[in-house]
Amino acid sequence: MMMLLFKLINLFKFTKFLNNLVFGFIITIGEAVAYVLSGMYGDIANLGALNAYLIIIQLIIAGVIVLLLDEVLQKGYGIGSGISLFIAVNICESILWKAFSPFTISNESGTMEYEGAIIAAVHLLLTKPNKISALNKAFYRTSGANLFNIVTTIVVFFVVIYFQVRSLY
Repeated sequence: MMMLLFKLINLFKFTKFLNNLVFGFIITIGEAVAYVLSGMYGDIANLGALNAYLIIIQLIIAGVIVLLLDEVLQKGYGIGSGISLFIAVNICESILWKAFSPFTISNESGTMEYEGAIIAAVHLLLTKPNKISALNKAFYRTSGANLFNIVTTIVVFFVVIYFQVRSLY
């Protein structure tokens, strides 16, 4: 009798896990389709049907990976909760985008420059004859992310990791 009760409890836990996974998968599909149909990745007429389907499949696969990672964190195989995962992913995406964005923006003087800090720094070093002036512009530009922001973020990241590891001992 007791074994049957344990089996029912385990079945209920597994069913709850499957229900959450299926519901999350349905939401992921709906969100992927909504993103593509809303024109987030461009007009569907310009994209073409094949590219639109490929984008939807890519978004679904990414959503399923996030669902599974969230489940792993909820089981206790990580630091913090599943919500921390989404916050960390969003912050990492923002940092990487501001560092490596290949798009051009207009700066305060009206000329075009790269949005990403590292790409802009490389471009400035390759195109400007005065390398000191190019480095100064790369570190302190005001029209977008600059190298000072990137270096500061990396330093703060390592200081936090240092104190986190130090507190464990």
